[in-house]
Amino acid sequence: MTREQAEECIGWEYPDAYNFCNTPVQEQAKEINEYDRHCGQWRAALNDAGELEGMCVFSMLPNETVEIGLGLRPDLTGKGLGLEFVRHCVHACRQQEASPFDPIVLRVHEANERAIKVYRRAGFRELAAEEDLSSGMPEQYIRMQLDGIELREFGAECLEDVKRIYREEGWRAYLTDDGRLAAAFRNSLYTLGAFEGDRLIGFVRCVGDGGHVVLIQDVIVGAAYRREGIGSILVEEVLEKYGSVRTITLLTDEADEVCRCFYRSLGFSPAGDKGMASYIR
Repeated sequence: MTREQAEECIGWEYPDAYNFCNTPVQEQAKEINEYDRHCGQWRAALNDAGELEGMCVFSMLPNETVEIGLGLRPDLTGKGLGLEFVRHCVHACRQQEASPFDPIVLRVHEANERAIKVYRRAGFRELAAEEDLSSGMPEQYIRMQLDGIELREFGAECLEDVKRIYREEGWRAYLTDDGRLAAAFRNSLYTLGAFEGDRLIGFVRCVGDGGHVVLIQDVIVGAAYRREGIGSILVEEVLEKYGSVRTITLLTDEADEVCRCFYRSLGFSPAGDKGMASYIR
């Protein structure tokens, strides 16, 4: 974020019902000084035309927790954009400041019920009430936390979440028969999911005998959560769990250079490099 953009954000004026979001004129110089000291922590949200639509600020706390502050341009509030904006800010935070397993916290004015609802929908939960005296008058805020991503095994009980991810990523072949899909998950050797709260956001699924052969059948992470290291972590968990297995294999599109580089980075090689050939019927 440039200094000019920071000045614009700090000067935003919200409607009377939300004027507690405004930065008082007498405090604006202090906020600009804060930007000057920590400009690398400020991020601008721009539209396709390069116009400023929102901002977020990240700061790492001592306990491996990241605090995030964020705001939409006043004329864009109340239009159903908040949830997507919050998720984009969280994604950016995990890409640049935190691991996906670190919790993220924020503070919100207790009167900002609209924002509180959006944060809840994004997975944040209330931690504690806090009093703030920085304006010269006591104001009540709520501290909320988005827990870090959790890895855990799952099965066919998460079928609707699995279908949602397949659908979002265009993996249509799995979506023609719910019965077959449920059986596939029940009969899998190992399925490990990445969960944000109760929401499944990615998973790895393996089939095989667990002794001589393991096939990594699916590695999939929702688009909004990519480039956070989640896919690598899921595959690494498989490699650790089945480290003594003679052969761990997978299939990917030959034309997909991104996937091929991803698997190479995790130690996989094309079958041809091992003097072997793979056949599909």
